[in-house]
This record gives sequence, structure tokens and C-alpha cells, in this order.
Amino acid sequence: MTSPRRQRWYRGKQGHLPAATDSTLQAAPAMRMGERLACSMSLVVAGVLLARGFIGLTPGRPVYVILGGLLVATALVGLGIDHVSVRTGRTSPDQLLNTELNRCRRHGHFLTMLSIPCGAREGERVVTRLRTTDYAWRRNGHLIALLMETDRAGSARFVARIGDLVDPASVRAATFPEDALTTDELYRLSAPRTPKVLRRAVGRGRAVSEPPALADPEAVR
Repeated sequence: MTSPRRQRWYRGKQGHLPAATDSTLQAAPAMRMGERLACSMSLVVAGVLLARGFIGLTPGRPVYVILGGLLVATALVGLGIDHVSVRTGRTSPDQLLNTELNRCRRHGHFLTMLSIPCGAREGERVVTRLRTTDYAWRRNGHLIALLMETDRAGSARFVARIGDLVDPASVRAATFPEDALTTDELYRLSAPRTPKVLRRAVGRGRAVSEPPALADPEAVR
């Protein structure tokens, strides 16, 4: 049976992202508190066993050392595995984008928006590779990823990391303030098949040059 989280991803045509969503997506640790506590307790018990094995005078010292080593290895593997799931937020994407863009203006931080054409399964896996401070949502058959405090070079490195899931050449990007200053410009410049020069529909009508493609080596120099 498909879980509620997967049902949200598969709504619409199977294998494709829905046209739009009113919620945001984030990567979140999936390891429960009880699992962390169990791993921590295993380390404590392992420490006791290793202490008895190395310090004690009993004939069973090697057994204590072996058991303690096994517990340490098991606990470290459990804590070291990348337990990541997808969490759905209640804030609308447009409201979130406006809030974060205003925060970047105040503090002078970078912000990059990526438009990633991908299916439902690939999109969910892309979200799990985001940082917990990043956001994503679905729009017009694409996964929109908002990389917080990330410049153009940083976004290119992220796209390279998801190269096994999507075609890096198909990913479009727009970075504040290098490429865009408004939410409208971010959406336009990150959209597929963007023309070389865009003009704002409102405001002073300044020209906005298209950012370099992330697949271009010049984009990260």
C-alpha cells in the first residue's frame, strides 16, 4: 500500500511530478529518537565490555573485547547511515520564496533556485540529497529546489552530485543577486528554454542576461 507521502508524489500522471503544489518539501532525518538512544546505549555497554576486556583479569577477556568491538561497530554503522526522508511543510512555496528572498536582501546572502525536470521517484531522491535548510516544491512538471546561502558555484556542485538521478545539462538555475533580484526573475531565469535576454514586465524594465548553464565548465570558474 502506498504511503500518504508517496501518494502526494504520485498524484497526477504516474512517473511525473504534478503540475503544482501548495506545500514545500524538505529533507529531514528519518532516524527516530529511540533508535538514536539504542545506538547510544550500545556504545555505553560496549565501553563497559571493552574496559573489562582490557583491564580485567578474568579468563574471558578476549570474549569481552570481541563483544565490545561488535557493539561499537554496530552502533557506529547505525549512527553513520544517512537516514533521510522527505518532510512536507505547510508554508506555500511563493510565501516561502518571498520570505527567504527578503532575508537574503537584509543579510547579503546568496540564494539559488534550480528547475529540475524529473519524475516522481527521481524527484523524491533529489529532495533527500538537499540540506535540511533547503526547500523544494513541484511546479509545471519540474522540481523547484531552493538552495539557501548558495551561490552559482555551489549550485553547480550540487547538480554534479545528483548527476546519477537527472541530466545536469537539463537543470536550469538562477542565483540572487548575481542573476536575479526578484521572485519573478528567479522563476523566469530558472525556467527551461529561457531566451538570452529577458525584460521585466514591471519596474524599470532593465535587461536581465541569462545565467550560464550549469553543465558549462565556465559556470563554476
